[in-house]
Amino acid sequence: MPAERLLTSEHFDRMAAELRSGPLTDAQWQQEQERRRQGAKRLEQALSSHPFYAARAAKDPEYWNKFYASQVNW
Repeated sequence: MPAERLLTSEHFDRMAAELRSGPLTDAQWQQEQERRRQGAKRLEQALSSHPFYAARAAKDPEYWNKFYASQVNW
């Protein structure tokens, strides 16, 4: 995918708005943690049967969490 499609001005505007909004409240942080857990779970369910991903997950117990955090959107 071309780099210009990955980093759009809309992406940077959204990031800037998030930074301006300040730190998350405890409730927001809990929601974010749950969103990440669910996202990692969806990735695991969708991709764990593929040998490439299964091998990586076997080596690293945090693989699905790291993979989700790498901005793969599911």
